[in-house]
Amino acid sequence: MQINGIEFDFDFAEADDLERFETAYAVLSKETEAKTGESNAQTLRRQCAATKAFFDAVLGQGSYDKIVDKPQNIRSNTEAIYNFADAYAAALEEMDALAQKRRARYEKYTPGKRRGRK
Repeated sequence: MQINGIEFDFDFAEADDLERFETAYAVLSKETEAKTGESNAQTLRRQCAATKAFFDAVLGQGSYDKIVDKPQNIRSNTEAIYNFADAYAAALEEMDALAQKRRARYEKYTPGKRRGRK
């Protein structure tokens, strides 16, 4: 997987990688919710810290520092999350396209489909 031009050893088709993503995403989602009585600055710092924890958990320790150039800037952190989401969407599209290609290729060999049979 590549984010911001940096290659990471992560594959959405790999069960262990996907499990790390799902677990970290659940934590990220919870941590980015607004908290009563918290200042805007406190909220941004907490959200940035949650983003750091997410990337370090999913892609490995130190990955956040490679991806996010302004650690206390919510735009920079949000952009990194969206770049990750784009890579996720691309991986899903790639897996879907491969599955469709294989179905089309092997469908002609399934019983009842050969020689014009229905």
